[in-house]
Amino acid sequence: MNELIKIQDNGNGLKTVNARDLHEFLEIGKDFSNWIKSKIKEYNLIENQDYVKIQAQSLAKFGELGNQAFTKIEYYLSLDAAKSLAMVTNNEKGKQARRYFLECEKIAKGQQTRYEKMKCYLEHLDIEQQKLNSKKVNTYNYINGGKATLIQYNIQNCIGHTGMKPNSVISYGKQLGLKSKDTTSSKQVLRKIHPEKACCMSLTDQLVERGIEINKAIEASKQCEIGFKALINVGAIPAELN
Repeated sequence: MNELIKIQDNGNGLKTVNARDLHEFLEIGKDFSNWIKSKIKEYNLIENQDYVKIQAQSLAKFGELGNQAFTKIEYYLSLDAAKSLAMVTNNEKGKQARRYFLECEKIAKGQQTRYEKMKCYLEHLDIEQQKLNSKKVNTYNYINGGKATLIQYNIQNCIGHTGMKPNSVISYGKQLGLKSKDTTSSKQVLRKIHPEKACCMSLTDQLVERGIEINKAIEASKQCEIGFKALINVGAIPAELN
């Protein structure tokens, strides 16, 4: 998509448009200062919500006096405010700007959705989140079936992702010479030797705690193992898992 009007990020994730740029694009007849002030008043735009004002130093030439410094006020509009002002301009340029801002909003929402999905994915690389998921699913299974259900779940989860029972994984970790603090559980062993599987088990914990049947949760989590491994290989892993 071609950039019709520059859209900036204010640093807090809010997309803004310089009202002066919008004024120029819309080919408004009246001068900028009077136009923006009248629109703010006419449409009840709220400062620090629909727009922000920033004082900026600029230079202008005044005949033979050379460069003279002066202060001008820049107005930065939210995308919603910019879209509204474009819409009420009631000319072809206004229609173009409105369509452009709508498309920018769609792109921004799509990026946010992808970010949220990736965030959910990345949280399983965090050892503290893994432990929290384990604690939650253990509580869930204990409440719904008692200690036997809790134990059986952890055995099934471990076998589903490693082909081994938890005790066998722990024994294997000891055979590899892992420190005692790293062989306190099968998940702790996996964090050292196969962190991608520990991530998958964490995801299974989360899915089951949310009501997904265990076999379906394991199958879905195993599909993510390649992704977790790729993230780990590029360094997207906390120091605690190293």
